[in-house]
Amino acid sequence: MARNIPVSVRISQEDAEFISNLRIDGANTPSDKIRAIITDARKKNAIENTFSSRLFEFQQLINTINIQEIEFEHNVHSEFIELLNNWLPNMMAFFVSNQPSNSNIDFEELKAFEKMSCERLNRLIESVFYISSKTGNVEYNKNLFAETVANISELATKLNDNNQKEKI
Repeated sequence: MARNIPVSVRISQEDAEFISNLRIDGANTPSDKIRAIITDARKKNAIENTFSSRLFEFQQLINTINIQEIEFEHNVHSEFIELLNNWLPNMMAFFVSNQPSNSNIDFEELKAFEKMSCERLNRLIESVFYISSKTGNVEYNKNLFAETVANISELATKLNDNNQKEKI
């Protein structure tokens, strides 16, 4: 076991209050909390830049509030929130782990990254349209999807009209 070394630091009153009020499982004293913060930072620093490791990291970040528990308490459900809760960590993990490296940017690689990003966004849009076509309790705010899809449909029509004009 590594030997513990005492460290003394000066922090602001605001930071001291923050640490005092910070809730970390298994850490009660300021020393315990600082050790937990260091352990967490060490884990984050050691994370590989792979899709699966980033997906896990972003799922943990997004799931800090248990939406399912709140929905259960209020007897409601939003398929849109569920969709975003699953899609966002996936997209963030993809985006972070697949970006072309800054040191040797290849334009073809950048174009492929853009294409894959667009495909993921399209899947989200298709899923939103699918959800909006359902009936029943799929959203907290009634008619939210109908209004959103109507706006998107109007924009798509304008885009299509502009593309048709450009072809002429």
